[in-house]
Amino acid sequence: MTETDEFISDVFGPALDLETPLYLCVFSLPAKRSSWHRTVESAAQIVERLNDDQEDVYLGVGLSAAEMAPARRCGAKDVACLVGLWADIDIRHPVHKKKNLAINLEEALSIVNVRIEPTITIHSGHGIQVWWLFKEPWLLDSEEEHHKASELVRQWHEAVKIDAAKYGATVDATQDLSRILRIPGTTNWKDEPVPVSVITNNHFRYDPSEFDSVLPDPIATTILEQPNLIIGHLELRDDCAPPFEKFDALLKLERKFKLSWEHNRRDLKDQTASAYDLSLASLAISYGWVDQEVACLLIAHRRKHNEDLKLREDYYARTIAKAREGKIKSQADEVLNGVIDDLKAASYAGADSTIIDKDKRDNAITALGVQFEINLQRIVKYVAGGGDTNNAIYTLEGEGDKKVTVGTAADLQSQNKVRTKIMEAWGRVIPLFKPERWLGIVQTMVSAAYIEELQVEASSSGQMGSWISSYIAERHILTSKAELENDRNPYYDEDQNICIFGNDFRFWLRTNQQEDISQIQMGTRLRGKRTTRSAWVIPSSWHVIEDEALSRVEQEVMEIVNE
Repeated sequence: MTETDEFISDVFGPALDLETPLYLCVFSLPAKRSSWHRTVESAAQIVERLNDDQEDVYLGVGLSAAEMAPARRCGAKDVACLVGLWADIDIRHPVHKKKNLAINLEEALSIVNVRIEPTITIHSGHGIQVWWLFKEPWLLDSEEEHHKASELVRQWHEAVKIDAAKYGATVDATQDLSRILRIPGTTNWKDEPVPVSVITNNHFRYDPSEFDSVLPDPIATTILEQPNLIIGHLELRDDCAPPFEKFDALLKLERKFKLSWEHNRRDLKDQTASAYDLSLASLAISYGWVDQEVACLLIAHRRKHNEDLKLREDYYARTIAKAREGKIKSQADEVLNGVIDDLKAASYAGADSTIIDKDKRDNAITALGVQFEINLQRIVKYVAGGGDTNNAIYTLEGEGDKKVTVGTAADLQSQNKVRTKIMEAWGRVIPLFKPERWLGIVQTMVSAAYIEELQVEASSSGQMGSWISSYIAERHILTSKAELENDRNPYYDEDQNICIFGNDFRFWLRTNQQEDISQIQMGTRLRGKRTTRSAWVIPSSWHVIEDEALSRVEQEVMEIVNE
């Protein structure tokens, strides 16, 4: 048995053996032709023939209930059976235009092994494709089953995206049921020919319900670097109707829903049909409706009021995504309010109000990220050796190498400073919060921070040293004060100490580091002495580490080390 035969038999054999007639789609490029197969043997034969013709060959992840034309592939709504869940992780390579991909095979394998061990892992040539196979084929023989399967696939894809983001990597959208994947035993003909082969097959099988316990918290299922949630395929018809029992119950339970349905919401400034669509979608989603049900609700709503039905998937997907984002923000508010209330209660009870339970910490940080509209993953409080929290420095960390040093506790309390730092790192202007709300956010950041032993650059004086190091690197150090004239560059004094001009350094801080410190603050942090009214000697406890490989100017840069 060839590798291709074995793979098709393992993955699709149980489904093709069912009494219910099902068809497996074999698709190839560049021919862009499909063939439909009822047996493993038939599919394997055509795969091997196409591969010999140097075609890139794929199999549809879902099986259809009918044989279709050669020019068609199995659409999402045509999928009648799923055999498992899947993921497609690209690895950095010239064939991929994206740069923020998994660095190598090891990293790609780490991403897909976070939650449940895959059944089959395939090297696709320039990435990996992974299967988590079900114990039994999942027949999607009703609209409800189809919706459940689509939702599980969507949530699983979001989970993989979150796990990839922790490595600074992105993954392509592969959550649609019409997805096609490569086949072991064939060749990836893109660029230089590369074999597609199985890396591991442990034969593990899972019930669909086993994935529920490892799906991420609803708040975390949005990668916040993207403007909208990903909505699966929607079936849009002019006669669509919402599920009657759910619709009737919501009309009776939720007054706002009834008023929105009848266009009688006086509290809505925007009285357009689109505004009422968003209101209805938000309320339905809050009661657990799935995307297709919401789309049918909105079509029925527009039909009732003789509005343009807008039977375009982009409109309904965008409206539903916006409604789901609103739900996520509402959940984030609930998480933050709970944390803030717990901290206040601890303070009133005389307990430590600066600590959040470990179980709540990650949820709090995720909720803060939702509030800031960024993918925030960690808050770190750097402290001096021995746990001394004086002059601690706070940093915010996102995916990949996104990291911003906010500064001291005083800096953290400045909403303008935090907003500026986030804008520099993430390129986003975060919302402006009311003062009372901001105080609660600051307390949450402090309490949710991970405490780490500080590096030199993280302390208040060490931070000053790093600034001076960068400042001097941009300037030429004069060999003596006699060379000064009108120059404001650093210079060596008679004892070969480096001296800097305070005003020039403070101006550099404002323009390059967005830091505004007074002369008194500068003197305290420098711990040095003035040689004149405007010049300062760099403390003797700070010294230059010379490196012959550096240029002369770079050799004059100080690597600051605390005593």
